[in-house]
Amino acid sequence: LNSQQRDIGAYREQVAQAQRAKAALDAQRQSVRTLAQQIKATGTPTASMNAEFERAVRTARELKSAHGAQEAGLQRLRGRLETAGISTRELVTHERRLRGEIDS
Repeated sequence: LNSQQRDIGAYREQVAQAQRAKAALDAQRQSVRTLAQQIKATGTPTASMNAEFERAVRTARELKSAHGAQEAGLQRLRGRLETAGISTRELVTHERRLRGEIDS
């Protein structure tokens, strides 16, 4: 029961981390789009602009990879919880039941 409780806690934390990673990725993608528009508008971008754009693209790729890893971790935890008979859609209900069983 305690391991199920830990898995639920880990799942909640993983969801929060995935949401933060997604928000960072979305913001970085917007930054890449903005830089691309600025480069296009200038016609002849400076070396500095190109370097900044390349850094932004590289960061976006890294964030995408990190977000993918977060999602994969969520899938693994979701599978462990479902194997234990815990639906991630009803975490609150399962968590209350587990606390009651652990406390008694």
